[in-house]
Amino acid sequence: MGIDVSKIRVELEEQRQNLPTEISDTVEDVLQKLNQVQQGGILEIREQMDAAYRARTLTRLAISAVEVDGDKLLQIANDSLTNVETLGIDPSLIQNLAKMIFAGQKIKPGEAVIIAGAKRNIEVLEEIARLCLANGIDFIIDIASDETNQILINNASDEGLQALGEERSRHYAPAKTLLAAHSNPYLEFEPERNQIYQSAQKELSSRISDEDLRFSFTVLPTEKDAEIDGIPYQKYLRLFLESCDQPWAAIEKAQAKLIEKLNQGKSLKITNKDGTNLDFEIDGFTFINSTTEENIPGSEVFSAPGKTKVNGTLKTKGAFKYKTFPIIKNITLEFKDGKVVDFDASEGKDTLEMILSTDDGAKFVGEIAFGTNPHLRRHLVNALLVEKIGGSFHLALGSSHQRSEHKGQAVNVDNGNRSKIHWDITTLLKNGEVMLDGQTIQKNGIWVDESGAPDPDLAVLNYGWDAIMPKENRPPWWKERYPRGYED
Repeated sequence: MGIDVSKIRVELEEQRQNLPTEISDTVEDVLQKLNQVQQGGILEIREQMDAAYRARTLTRLAISAVEVDGDKLLQIANDSLTNVETLGIDPSLIQNLAKMIFAGQKIKPGEAVIIAGAKRNIEVLEEIARLCLANGIDFIIDIASDETNQILINNASDEGLQALGEERSRHYAPAKTLLAAHSNPYLEFEPERNQIYQSAQKELSSRISDEDLRFSFTVLPTEKDAEIDGIPYQKYLRLFLESCDQPWAAIEKAQAKLIEKLNQGKSLKITNKDGTNLDFEIDGFTFINSTTEENIPGSEVFSAPGKTKVNGTLKTKGAFKYKTFPIIKNITLEFKDGKVVDFDASEGKDTLEMILSTDDGAKFVGEIAFGTNPHLRRHLVNALLVEKIGGSFHLALGSSHQRSEHKGQAVNVDNGNRSKIHWDITTLLKNGEVMLDGQTIQKNGIWVDESGAPDPDLAVLNYGWDAIMPKENRPPWWKERYPRGYED
């Protein structure tokens, strides 16, 4: 049991004649390393992962048919996991994060796992690999170098991009579970080239939306995230890790109470001071209680509106990032009968237009959700953290979720919308209101009861650890940093 390199070794053998002769010695060295891994001759897990990583990088270079030489060729050929700069996080915190990702999905005996993510997060990915080894689980890897991806995607022909996308789908085919530690990529990818590459992965996208490929993942903050959001990087990392350490059992229980209320409703109206004024019809749909099974950190409750039952204006402030597309700021979307009929952005309008033009389904809403992580209260560019912000809601343009059960319970979150994209766009409600069938259920980001007072059943969603009694049950970092609660 362990890392499976057999398939990628065969693929590199098949593709080696398509690689430049200048790197033939490197190719031979990588093939020898793969052979050693298969025979158990390399014991260090980082070295095993590095052999697989380098082999797949070379294979993708050959498949792309990109002609590179000189420094760029050497950059790709010598790319390695053995010299990655450390994250600067306490190793015990990295181990705990890896354990949360690993525990998010119950992996069945005999099932293969794919460990994926950004190269910069190799410390987390390595810990996930160790957990797989300790539990007798076979795995393959899909670790991304933004620099290599930039060279391949920006320079490949349409046929090369199609081949790269199809290769990625094939690479994932043996796996039933995805365990990942991503980060926002910030290098410049040519939008049109990137769109072709993303569209070529439709088989993989379908597996994820159909939930044939289960997943548990995180999106670690980067220095660029911190720069965009105006937060010192180490403080950003601390915020991220603290948002992962929340009273999840209490949150899940409170979310169940909230879902009881939402599932009885037929319509939602959401407004805020920025100009958001949206009406959703949700009759017949049910909400899912999501904590840390799929996303680290959680949490949210999510469902879908009727495909043609969204009307009004969405105005959301801040910077937004969708996959490898450039930053978009301050988005406005106008909906009529479910469809985006007008749009604007203070920056990146062309990118927004490109995403919306992916296909017909990209202009419709596939998900509506409320973020409930009580430790997150301000807008963040980090793609995962932003959708979990307490006192926020998000809608997803593109495909709806297609699951029909959750934790043994029948659910309905599928409004029939299909697209190659699924993009969550978050709006803060600190100065807003959520109305369910005309009754206010959230005011200024706080869940309220029928009297308009903070709902005691949802106190943990409003106040996090501050709602947990006795105080001894709160974590040391909370008691040290928030002796009087969030009011500090």
